[in-house]
Amino acid sequence: MPPVLNEREIHILTSIIELYIETAEPAGSRTVSRRSGLGLSPASIRNVMADLTDKGFLEQPHTSAGRVPTARAFDFYLDRGHWPSTLPEAERSLILSSLGEARGDLSDLLRQACRLLSAISHQVCMVMTPVQSDVRWKRIEFALIKPDLVMVVLVLQGGLIQKKLVELDDPVTPDDLTRYANYLNDLFADRTVAQVRAHILAETESARSALSEFFSQALRLARETVETGDGRELFVEGALNILSQPEFAGRESIRRILLMLEERTQLLDILDRVVASGGVLVSLGQDATDPAVPGLSVIARPYGAEGTPFGVIGLLGPMRMNYAGLMPAISCTAAAISDILRKRF
Repeated sequence: MPPVLNEREIHILTSIIELYIETAEPAGSRTVSRRSGLGLSPASIRNVMADLTDKGFLEQPHTSAGRVPTARAFDFYLDRGHWPSTLPEAERSLILSSLGEARGDLSDLLRQACRLLSAISHQVCMVMTPVQSDVRWKRIEFALIKPDLVMVVLVLQGGLIQKKLVELDDPVTPDDLTRYANYLNDLFADRTVAQVRAHILAETESARSALSEFFSQALRLARETVETGDGRELFVEGALNILSQPEFAGRESIRRILLMLEERTQLLDILDRVVASGGVLVSLGQDATDPAVPGLSVIARPYGAEGTPFGVIGLLGPMRMNYAGLMPAISCTAAAISDILRKRF
């Protein structure tokens, strides 16, 4: 059972957390005495800070230093809802207008959102693209490059585009490609890519001898496209923002953070949990990243359309990030992306 805090401890802990968010410096008892507004002496504040340290909410980096909040302290702070429910109108308008002007496919939109949120937040922004198998088929189109070479363009829910060059054993005509596209679009409209794959596999295994040449060729073109893979992309912007934070000024911390951003496996695992939860996720301390890089935090939220989460947008930064301002900014950006996807398809 977690330790119970009294009102005085809660007030002082909140003051220390908010001071640490602003300064990144350990809080001393004199500063907290002035900041808290409780009218307590520095000696009384020191006693409360010692109790909070014993309960795991504060730690002392050095013998002569003040105290800094722990991951448990930030968990407690966030559970109490210390953030506004709305975003300042200027930031909201910037997000909506910038993303509303974005052109191109889904990847272009997500890159734009990643750059924008990184610039607004001054943190590292990450955007995970959708897993293709979960996204619905909208239409397939073919372009004849030469009689035995076809460019396939598969348009999926939300504007996700899959392109592939396919070599054919026998030549085809533009009229053939039009018939293939009409057949496949009627057959697979609004099915997920996973359902399309299953259908193609069942057809080719159970009725191989009964399929006409027309159906076989059309299904082969579809199979070549949807079997490209489900590799997820993770767009990252603003890596220099985290390297400028005083907590990570050491050479070893910088090396480990850059390695984590390069490999991305742990970040993808955290963002996968956001898709599963369907809501805002805040991952603190050891749970968030490599244990060898303490003090990092991830805030993330899914985006999607038609009630289906496609991917995730989030921020990576120090545990003392300004959650009050950043959580509404992430929610607004995710909602703007989702709205654009709904309007497109």
